[in-house]
Amino acid sequence: MATKTITILEEAYIQLLNDKREDESFSDEIIRWAKMKKRPDLRQFAGMWSDMGEDSCKTVKKIIEKGWDTSFNKSLKEMGYKK
Repeated sequence: MATKTITILEEAYIQLLNDKREDESFSDEIIRWAKMKKRPDLRQFAGMWSDMGEDSCKTVKKIIEKGWDTSFNKSLKEMGYKK
């Protein structure tokens, strides 16, 4: 594994140090931040469904709520709780 030395401002170092997870190296932290930056900006989707009818909105809402319920119940099951 090759290594590189970079120079950063102390302010940047402190920010990395504060944001770094306990089990992370600085390289892991930088890679995690770089991957996060590649995610799309959710603001670009604002208003995308503004012309959707009420029935379609209700259908989408039901699908989302079912997903939340399924995810929540799965989490409870994994933790040993019964519904």
